[in-house]
Amino acid sequence: MPQGKRKVTPRRPSGREAIVGSLVSAATEEFAAVGFRGASIRSIAGRANVNHGMISRYFGSKGQLLHAALSALAEENAKHLRANDDFDAYLSRRSFQLETQIVGRLILEGVEPTLLPTSLPVYDLLGPAIAGRHGLSAEEGRIAVAARSALTLGWALFGSWIGSASGLSPDGQQRLQASIGEQIRRLGVETGDC
Repeated sequence: MPQGKRKVTPRRPSGREAIVGSLVSAATEEFAAVGFRGASIRSIAGRANVNHGMISRYFGSKGQLLHAALSALAEENAKHLRANDDFDAYLSRRSFQLETQIVGRLILEGVEPTLLPTSLPVYDLLGPAIAGRHGLSAEEGRIAVAARSALTLGWALFGSWIGSASGLSPDGQQRLQASIGEQIRRLGVETGDC
């Protein structure tokens, strides 16, 4: 190692709250990157810079850690939506993108449904806001949000593959991205202007 350059080792979290927070954060990134089945307890613990036994101690299982990670993302997204019911701003949040990647991977992996979230803050908070703003029924507000979510989630999961598999040039891929954004905005106007 060249003189003057030291390898910086991240500090190990200490105390229950710090360890739990570090594990939830590491698990979120790991599940988004490699899916539930691809994530190992040891790799998550390594990302969190803790002993792998801490997962069992504080969560019991990888499934319960997944639940904690998804709950933390849902709460972060709900907090944002309570303060700002702007769907486009919601879609650009890192927490939304991580939640989308994790849930998408769970569905594609065929993971047992009990591990999937049973509700999402975008529907619980944004659906009624849209309904009230546009004189829609509660159901119509949820439909408006669900329609945009379907296109958004599909694009988030498969967009990079679709862009490259279609054989488009880099400029064409940028135009495709812009076109998808326009379709999402148009769908919002047609279904209640989310």
